Amino acid sequence: MAKILVVDDSAVDRRFVGGLLQRETNYLVEFAEDGADALTKIRQAAPDIIVTDLQMPNRNGLELVSAVRLHHSGIPIILMTGHGDIRMEHICIDDPIVIFDCVEFNRRFRYIDVASDLAFLAMDLDFHKARDLSRHLVRTYVDYTHDLD
Repeated sequence: MAKILVVDDSAVDRRFVGGLLQRETNYLVEFAEDGADALTKIRQAAPDIIVTDLQMPNRNGLELVSAVRLHHSGIPIILMTGHGDIRMEHICIDDPIVIFDCVEFNRRFRYIDVASDLAFLAMDLDFHKARDLSRHLVRTYVDYTHDLD
């Protein structure tokens, strides 16, 4: 059974993303509150995929990516954030270069932002050859929200 580690300092966001990934699948979803907590859990048992927030205390998402790549380079990592827009701290000069395109979080755009984030998460899952999980994520979102558009 594939294991996904969801890392986010917001309990609401952590449970929302984890719940979408977990609902009606055979995927085991585990949770970590921040980068430090994630590294502890990864040392105990490495997940198959990591989905992490970018801005967190006790090791942010980029610091987590660096640490994971050092010891577990084969684990796909998906970064997500609800803060800011493209700024220098959203560009990771590494191999490969990664750019985080973020939309300013605003109550008026909150639902649009969620749909965009899920779309990008689905594309990332497709890219990392987790197409079944990508399809499930989108299907679960549509079933949950009844939003066919």
